Amino acid sequence: MIEQQITLCSNGRAVLSGYSGGLLLGYAHNTGVYRLRVVCSGEWDGTTVVAFWHLPGPAGPLTTLVADGAVEVPALVTAQGGSGTVTFEGSDGTRTVTSASVPYRVLSNSGTTDPTLPEPGTPAWQQFLQQVKRELRNAASGLSDEERGLILALFRHAVYDNGEMLPHYNALAALWSGSSLPDVPPTPSQPDPPSQPDTPNNGLPTPRYKLAAPKTFVPANKEWIDTGIKPFASIDTGLDLTVSATFTVADSAVNTVTSLLDCFSNLTTNDQRGIVVATWTNGTVGVNMFTYASHFVKIESGKKLKFLLQIKGTQFRFLSYGSLTEWKNIPNYAANKTVDHPLILGAGWGDGTTKDRFFNGTVYDFRVFDTALTDAQITTLMEAN
Repeated sequence: MIEQQITLCSNGRAVLSGYSGGLLLGYAHNTGVYRLRVVCSGEWDGTTVVAFWHLPGPAGPLTTLVADGAVEVPALVTAQGGSGTVTFEGSDGTRTVTSASVPYRVLSNSGTTDPTLPEPGTPAWQQFLQQVKRELRNAASGLSDEERGLILALFRHAVYDNGEMLPHYNALAALWSGSSLPDVPPTPSQPDPPSQPDTPNNGLPTPRYKLAAPKTFVPANKEWIDTGIKPFASIDTGLDLTVSATFTVADSAVNTVTSLLDCFSNLTTNDQRGIVVATWTNGTVGVNMFTYASHFVKIESGKKLKFLLQIKGTQFRFLSYGSLTEWKNIPNYAANKTVDHPLILGAGWGDGTTKDRFFNGTVYDFRVFDTALTDAQITTLMEAN
């Protein structure tokens, strides 16, 4: 992989090492070839950094997270030739640093796709199918009825219990009508799979808690939902947990602090415990996991946003700008770092006795699982919402 280094300076300069005039990202349609090594200095130290790719055209920027000091150039950036820019933003939840825009260029070529096939469903596609059928008839004209029958007999065994292939067999049989066609027995019925009471049909385990119906929170109403779950009442190094939410943030809540969910105890700056997910003043939604903090999605008007966090033993990971982070050690996670609050939805715990930072938006789906879902199950969960 070709790696190019960018150093982010306190004054916002983005210094491209060894290159002048911007980033050169090869020719159109390359993927997985280029990566940026992002070096943070000064005010950038300790921040979570996101790259905003401004592509040619009117579309909004594409965002990617800088993880472990590097970010791969997305395939969408190199999908076509042209020039754009990439801008960096770093935040630790209280301060935000932005960079100058770095120009990039993707060189054009003649393309590597085959444009000869018409689009399915169009009149041209139907005409193409008719042409294929004519050519099949011509190709089969040299076969005797007996030869066609033997070929179909071979196919018959392939489709005997395959409901997906049976229509193709019947189509070929109709195309070769007049030959001695063997009968195809009906597809035998299949027994129902054994029931799995603990696992719904979508492959997901039964959640410990699930929001019964979408809920719109209005701060003036001072509403919240108590899940009754206390994940950190004792520090269990064998804990498995997945928390997920699909939600929107009201336009009036952008750049304000409101809590989506909270099971947090902020005793001192260096002794933060538990988890809180909240809107931040920089127009993002962020997560605090004990003493770790990072924003994970930018708020867009009316857009459904997704949150997912997993704990497995003494490590955690979360969904950040569309991708799961690497597993990280939970900082400040020790036997005496408990949180006696239950996990609540729609507000923050404040001083531990009264609620504050009431959420402003709609929660469409919220679930807590007593297991760390697999990647496949996470995909199912995200697609379902």
